[in-house]
Amino acid sequence: MRRGGARGRGVGGALVLLLVLAGWPWVGGAATPTATSTSASAPTATATPPPLPQASPKAVASRLSKATPRLGEPFTWELEIRHGQAESYALPEAPALAPFELRSQGCTRAAAGEDSLTTCTLTLALYELGAHDLPALSLAAATPAGPRVLDVPGPRVEASGLIDPAAPTDALELRAPAPPVPLVLPSWRVVWWALGALAAALAGWLLWRWWRRRARAAAEPPAPLPPEVRFARRLDALEAERLPQQGRAREFFFRLSEAVREYLGALTGLNALDLTTGELLDALAAQADPRLDLAALRGFSEDTDLVKFARFPAGGNECDAGLRYARGLLAQTAGAFAPAGKAGGASTSPPTSTPVQDPPLPSGERAGVRGNAPPGDRR
Repeated sequence: MRRGGARGRGVGGALVLLLVLAGWPWVGGAATPTATSTSASAPTATATPPPLPQASPKAVASRLSKATPRLGEPFTWELEIRHGQAESYALPEAPALAPFELRSQGCTRAAAGEDSLTTCTLTLALYELGAHDLPALSLAAATPAGPRVLDVPGPRVEASGLIDPAAPTDALELRAPAPPVPLVLPSWRVVWWALGALAAALAGWLLWRWWRRRARAAAEPPAPLPPEVRFARRLDALEAERLPQQGRAREFFFRLSEAVREYLGALTGLNALDLTTGELLDALAAQADPRLDLAALRGFSEDTDLVKFARFPAGGNECDAGLRYARGLLAQTAGAFAPAGKAGGASTSPPTSTPVQDPPLPSGERAGVRGNAPPGDRR
C-alpha cells in the first residue's frame, strides 16, 4: 500500500508539472483554464506575408545624367525597362532614398516594336560631399502571372564641392574677385530716338519746302489779266467814277482813249499808245483787220482828240457816246482772245468782272484837265 501511494503521488506531480508548463493557472488549488491561456495558445494574426517574386523583363538599363554632380546640383536617374506589352511597371510613391533628396519622379511608356519600353526618371540632389550609393529601388510590376516586384540596384554618385572639406584652413587659397560682368538688357530706346530724329528731320524738310513755295509764290507777280478782261474792268471803273457829272469830261476822254488804244495794241500787236491818230489809222488800214470798223474808229479818235487837245466842250452825252463805242468794240473783238478750240463757241458779249483802277494820268494831262495848257497835239 505504501508503494502504491508513492507511485500515485509521482504521477500526480508529473501531471501538475505538465499543466504548469502548458500555462494553466491555479485557483484555490484547482487548475482552471483562463482566457489568457487560450489566447496565448492561439496562433498570431499579424504574420509577415511572403515576399513577391522578382519580375523578369527583357532588359533593364540604368543611367545617370551626372555621376559627379556639384553639391546640391540636380541630376537625373533614368531606368529604361523593355518588357512585354502585357506587363506594366511603376515607381513606388515615396521611395526611401536618403541621403539623396527626391525632386520629382515619373514614368512614360512607349511602343517598341512587339515590346513596350517604360522609362522612369527620378530627379535627385545630393547635399553631402563624397561618394554615396543610391538605395536600391523596388518597382511594382503587373504581369499575366500576377503581381511581381523589380529590384534595381542604385549606382554610385560622388558629390563634389568648390573646396576640399578635408584640406586645412591654411592651405585654402582665396580667389580674387571676378571682374564685373556687363548685363545686357533688350531696350528699344535707341530705336525710338532714331525714329523721333527721322520724324523731326522729315517735318523740318516739309516745313522748309512749304516756306520756300510760299516765298516763291509771294515773289512771283500775279498772272496778267487777259486783254478783254482788263479792258472791260477799266471801262466799268471809268463809268463808276461818274467823271462827267463832276465836270471832268476832259479827264474822262483822256482815260477812255488810253484804254481803247491799249486794247487795240493787244488786239493787233501795234504799239498804239505811242502812235498818233493818223499813224494808228494808217497801220490798221494796212492790216485790213475785218474785226475793226475803221470808219467808226476814225470818228471816235477825232472826237476824243478834239476834247483832249482842242478843249472842245463835252458833256454827258459825248461821254456816253464814247463809252458805247468802246463797249461795242469789246463786244465785236472779245472772241479773238479765246483759247484754241473754244474760239468758235465764245460769247460775243463783253466780260463782266471787278473794275480795275486806271493808272494815273501824266502830269501834263492832269494839268490840261484843270485848265492849264494841254500837251502838244499828237495829230
